[in-house]
Amino acid sequence: MQRFEGTRIKIHLFGNTAFDLLANAPLHSCDTAMWARAGGWGRVMYWNPRKEGENKADRFYLEEYIRENDEEQAIKFSTCEYRREFEEYLWSRFGLHHEDLIGPGAAKNKMLVNTYFFVQLEKTITEIHRQKGFDTNE
Repeated sequence: MQRFEGTRIKIHLFGNTAFDLLANAPLHSCDTAMWARAGGWGRVMYWNPRKEGENKADRFYLEEYIRENDEEQAIKFSTCEYRREFEEYLWSRFGLHHEDLIGPGAAKNKMLVNTYFFVQLEKTITEIHRQKGFDTNE
């Protein structure tokens, strides 16, 4: 994708939300269904302002499903270092508690939290692209 930098050719990426790729490639746009799928797998995304570095994305596994070999890169909610901050964020932003994200009736709440995360990610990536001199014009 780097070879398209400066060509004014607009690249659209399908189905990938890897922060490093999005932040460092001259992409014009991308989309994914991860905002819905991640919740179905018991995960919620969180833009963690206390996390070090440019990529502040955290993915919490809510532990609502039993898995023997969970090799996900998600952080288990029960042992999460930023659990209190995440719970405060849920309440202040959405009026939700952790329990509102658990179980079969909570899909819409997980989608809401994940959609909000991706809106924040979009704004962050756009600003990073501006700083790097990528064309961010429509």
